[in-house]
Amino acid sequence: MKRDIELVRSILLSLEKDERMNGIECLSFKSPNDLNIKGHEDCSTEEFSYTMNLMAKEGFFIVGNMGEYFPYISGLSWKGHDFLNDVRDPEIWTKTKIRAQGVFNVGFGVLVEIAKSEIKARLGLT
Repeated sequence: MKRDIELVRSILLSLEKDERMNGIECLSFKSPNDLNIKGHEDCSTEEFSYTMNLMAKEGFFIVGNMGEYFPYISGLSWKGHDFLNDVRDPEIWTKTKIRAQGVFNVGFGVLVEIAKSEIKARLGLT
């Protein structure tokens, strides 16, 4: 199964807005609908589970425990917030994706570096 970086970004944006993600209560989400995510209606349960587990194992969430198929989370980790801050702005995200087009299988680290480069350019630091 492929990693869907658009879904990753959407999950983080949604979790950040969710008032239940307060570092105390642990919840498990089983579909994009559980997080009110638009644009991923065709996401299968397997794809969503795969993405949530990848994100949990990579440290994007504060994880209470790992359920059988879905992690129980209580919020975003420092790493999750950092990535989201790098790709939150729709214009930065669009420019990041455009710059990555044409390169087969751009890795996550490269996407982060492209986003940071776009942010630095906006700030006049390059």
